[in-house]
Amino acid sequence: MSLDYSSLADVKQEHPIFLTDVSPTDKPWDEHKQQAETVVSMLQGIDDDYIQSIRHRMQLCAPWLVFAHTKPDERAKTFKLHKAEFCRVRACPICQWRRSMLYISKLMKAVPGILERYPSMRLIHLVLTVKNCHITELRDTIKEMNTAWKRLSQKKKFKKAVKGWVRSTEVSRNPETGEAHPHFHVMLFVPGYYFDSPEYYITHASWLEYWKDALRANYEPSIHIKAFRKNRGLENLVHEIAKYSTKPSDLTADADWLVAFLYQVRKLRFFATGGIVREVLGEIEKEYEDLIHTGNEETKDSEILAQSLFNWNIPINKYQHSKTVKNPNIPEIETPKKETSP
Repeated sequence: MSLDYSSLADVKQEHPIFLTDVSPTDKPWDEHKQQAETVVSMLQGIDDDYIQSIRHRMQLCAPWLVFAHTKPDERAKTFKLHKAEFCRVRACPICQWRRSMLYISKLMKAVPGILERYPSMRLIHLVLTVKNCHITELRDTIKEMNTAWKRLSQKKKFKKAVKGWVRSTEVSRNPETGEAHPHFHVMLFVPGYYFDSPEYYITHASWLEYWKDALRANYEPSIHIKAFRKNRGLENLVHEIAKYSTKPSDLTADADWLVAFLYQVRKLRFFATGGIVREVLGEIEKEYEDLIHTGNEETKDSEILAQSLFNWNIPINKYQHSKTVKNPNIPEIETPKKETSP
């Protein structure tokens, strides 16, 4: 089905029109909203004020979307998210997806610039793990990992070899035991001579030794390390660093685990930067983040031809077209009023 803004605005709709009819590439909106609805359903009836406040916020996350029909941009894109309301809960599949897109965009803009500024710089993907922990011990475990990272990054050889870094925290759930598996994904920036000079090069065995020492661990933690040449594999590496902090399938696997997870990660930061990356980007994770323009510049009024409103249709589990308004003077399309807390 081919639908432009004129047909959406002018033609009486005899049959429902969905977001995916207008833009098939926006199917992830339906998928992530369905996942968020599952989380909301799992939290229903739990006698806990904090959990119910989280549930209510997620229930009101992206109940409608306004898309702008625009003049073609440099990528020939003519259909862009223009307005939405987000809950910004850590475990919300919608916000987690939008946040990941935002971080990927920031890194894909910044990293090539850093590599151009330092042509000999190479990238390394370092994964640092700890032993699994009970979900109720996750918060303390992540804090211990953060402290261990500070110790590791202060080591003389680390400071000599690593010129910058981006670190993200991922938490997965062991499907057999229900234990949490927190681990770090780290993008390291090292000079080209790092691999040729014993003075700078850190072997796999040394990384393992340094991480174990930094953890003050009485067991052998696991690490993984992979080097990249220039920009080769950059996009895959960035996606690995900036992907979801926890898979939606893990969040929706068990209600008790989910409730504990929400408490354990409350107000924790899952992204950090250092060295030349921090100089360019600052901290990636902000208190308030623009989850609408996750890679696109804000659309100018002069570029907007029309706006389309899509409401979440609960029985069908899809965003359904409500109305399209052509823009004589770009008035904001009227959206449903936000519900208040019970």
